[in-house]
Amino acid sequence: MGDERKPPTLKDVINIGLALATSAVELAEQKVSQLVQRGKLSAEEGKKMLGDLRKRGEERAESIRRRVETEVQAALKKMDLVMKKDLEALRAEVRELKRQLRSKS
Repeated sequence: MGDERKPPTLKDVINIGLALATSAVELAEQKVSQLVQRGKLSAEEGKKMLGDLRKRGEERAESIRRRVETEVQAALKKMDLVMKKDLEALRAEVRELKRQLRSKS
């Protein structure tokens, strides 16, 4: 019959991204180490280069995290789901209305 594979979940996509990021960091460390060993970079230059790469990677990861959060919020809004904070606000309002009804009886 047909191919009935399920699409990857958000968790799958995030795990793939993390694996790719980890691989990229490891590859960068190996390449910089090779440049240092060959004398093309000093140890200090290698450390600085890796530090710069890590900083850019962290900035990109934060940017991606914010974008994913925005997209998830938009998807949730489209699904018309009740957000926890909204549910808590309604619960508080119901409690207050119940309190007011009891005080009038």
